[in-house]
Amino acid sequence: MISKENKMAKHGIFINHRHTNRGLAGRIYDFFERKGISPFLDNHSLSQGEYRRDLIEVIKETPYFLILLSNGVLDNLSADGMYYQELETAFNKSDRRIIVISIGDFKFPQNLPEPIKSISECNFYQLALDMSNFHEVMERVFEKDISQELIRDVLNWKTLYTSKGNTYLMPRSKLEAEIATLENRF
Repeated sequence: MISKENKMAKHGIFINHRHTNRGLAGRIYDFFERKGISPFLDNHSLSQGEYRRDLIEVIKETPYFLILLSNGVLDNLSADGMYYQELETAFNKSDRRIIVISIGDFKFPQNLPEPIKSISECNFYQLALDMSNFHEVMERVFEKDISQELIRDVLNWKTLYTSKGNTYLMPRSKLEAEIATLENRF
């Protein structure tokens, strides 16, 4: 079961990955954590002994779903496998924002299961195998695909900053009306 603390915590982005991409998923988690977005990554956010349904509930409550794809991760998907169930849950909610990051020369397999066929139509970014473009790609994801309005109830105002060291400035009334009340920021 999700602990009482985690049950109440909200997340801005769910990071979906195969365990072969665990290191990169952790790096992406750190990027979003520094941005103040409260990411969810299974080995960072869940304790041992929690059930699949708890993980599925987190996906249902999270506005963004980021999928890491490398060669072979979509081959031979099993409907009863957790990876497939995470993908299917994400695609079942029409207002969910899905972001796809592929690694290297990833190619979609010919036959995808019906519930996730639209994966190739999602916002798509490509990382070089050597990760030389990691920061460039992640900054583009953050600037173009993440709406602070959509995730305002999960933003950590003590760590939020914009790219390249710019200061986040706006009138207090606009900040409170559009993004977060004074209580949410502190």
